[in-house]
Amino acid sequence: MEYRILGPVEVRDGAFEVPLDGAKQRTVLAALLIAQGGFVSDGELSSVLWGVSPPRTLNAQLYNYVSRLRRTLGRNVTIIRSSPGYMMQIGNAAFDLLEFERLTAAGQAALLAKRHEDAGRLLRAAPARATGPARRSEERRVGKECRSR
Repeated sequence: MEYRILGPVEVRDGAFEVPLDGAKQRTVLAALLIAQGGFVSDGELSSVLWGVSPPRTLNAQLYNYVSRLRRTLGRNVTIIRSSPGYMMQIGNAAFDLLEFERLTAAGQAALLAKRHEDAGRLLRAAPARATGPARRSEERRVGKECRSR
């Protein structure tokens, strides 16, 4: 499995996209992935889903979004309820944000070590993990950073 949040939120199983139900479910998935195995409280999930105006049925709706994620992702993921919130474990699955951070850190280390060819290769590879507006924004940032050194 591969989880992607640097662009449209999606899950891929090999060459196939795993169907997700709408924006709210994708938002819950993204919040749990960003926590990288950490706890995300009901309040935090409520805030990213509804802002300052959550529905009265927010607990039931959160439960439903998480239940559907469990059903959709199956045994490839573990989502644990720890009142009041959730924690998601993806095991060894690929996650574009982690790969992006790894490539960026390696590129910055190579740049500091004056291994410019390696730095360029790594820093160009990092934004390639993203798609859409996130990729274009990061390409501009990395370009500016390389020119400033």
